[in-house]
Amino acid sequence: MALYHSMRSLSVRHGDNLVGICLSHLQFALLALSLLTAARAIAAASAETQIDFNIPAQSLENALIAFFEQSNRAIVALPEVLSNRRSAPVIGIMSPQRALQRLLSNTNLTYDATKEGGFAIYLPEPVSRDSVAIAPQADVKEAEEVIVNGQRRSLEDTAAIKQSAASIVDAIAAEEFGKFPDANVAESLQRLPGVAIARGRGGDGRFVAVRGLGPEFNAVTYNGRLLATENLGREFSFDNIASELVARAEVHKSPQARLGDGSLGGRINIVSAKPFDNAGFNAAFSAATTYDTLIEDQGLRASGLVSNTFSDAFGAIFSFDYMRRDFRADVAESIDTFQIDVYDVPDGSGGFDRRAYGDPADVPVGSELVRGDARYTSMSFSSTTEERERLGGTLALQFRPSEELDMTLDLLYTQFESPGQQYAASFYPCPACVGTSMRDVALADNGIIEGFTWDQNQEY
Repeated sequence: MALYHSMRSLSVRHGDNLVGICLSHLQFALLALSLLTAARAIAAASAETQIDFNIPAQSLENALIAFFEQSNRAIVALPEVLSNRRSAPVIGIMSPQRALQRLLSNTNLTYDATKEGGFAIYLPEPVSRDSVAIAPQADVKEAEEVIVNGQRRSLEDTAAIKQSAASIVDAIAAEEFGKFPDANVAESLQRLPGVAIARGRGGDGRFVAVRGLGPEFNAVTYNGRLLATENLGREFSFDNIASELVARAEVHKSPQARLGDGSLGGRINIVSAKPFDNAGFNAAFSAATTYDTLIEDQGLRASGLVSNTFSDAFGAIFSFDYMRRDFRADVAESIDTFQIDVYDVPDGSGGFDRRAYGDPADVPVGSELVRGDARYTSMSFSSTTEERERLGGTLALQFRPSEELDMTLDLLYTQFESPGQQYAASFYPCPACVGTSMRDVALADNGIIEGFTWDQNQEY
């Protein structure tokens, strides 16, 4: 069976018989329309190809270059349209159209698809009301764009930091301006793998250990500059800095020449916010209160942040934090554990009195050894009150006349006062002292002395 095709006719040969089929103009048009529709569907499916993009926030020119390299889609735009504009980060698997839309979300630019499969970016012209015919009964409302960042934006930023780093780096970023994941920087850092914290008397995170090495083996910097500490070693108290003053915190777990030395466990860099991180005017304020039932006191915590870019080249940001909290901690703890011999001593009436002696020479004749390795612990009882007050603030001035020149002046101020007082009483029997005797001893099966009456007539 042979098949022959021409523009207007279709012939089929079956054996020695030739059957001819002629197509009318209408049939031919329908066939061509079907083929064209299928071709457009294939082209549309190809246009929606999903690509794994990784474009951090940067200048719009560099971001579009990265977009072209990752999507192989040509970009057409005038240089003056792209200058002095920054892109939004684009990270994840999505179509090129969706990626370009997110890339331009921080700008007032728009785009159109070209016939060649690329995109043309331009600044839309304002449309006058007189040039648009509007029906009198139509209620025309202008669409409002709402950009929600939140926790997803924070995770995208930290993932971009890890992907672009040349070494092993973990990071925590603020969800919004002035909104760190936790009220304490150390408690946010403990979310990262290989990072553990130690808490102070008030229960707040204070010291940070990296990869099993204590806080004295880590270096803590603020925007790359080493921070001073009130401790005897290099360990830094993270409760001195409010989390509202921090944009992100980075933990470098492997050394780099640009980071400097001074750390065996890790290098923790606290990064403050800059005005051009979010262009325009931004403000964020928060207030919270706490109540401590043990000391019956109400605490206060307040913070604020104001940022503005006064032009395309200059911006300023200011933030402050105030915290006051009084707390009380009552503690009962064991100090040391001792071993002592426990005897059943005749009481003179045919019975026995269970006693323990620190010196075998004090054991009465006729006593029977019950246990030679009985154990008891000394105890300490304390009550601590502390008044904490912290005042901090940051100021950053940023001058960026071009993408090649960026100058920043940043200041950090923090004052943390925590006067307190402690009352303590210790119960410390001396097992080796001559004359020490425990009577009415309650001995458990595992050898732990659970209770006794103590006779002590000597000072030691």
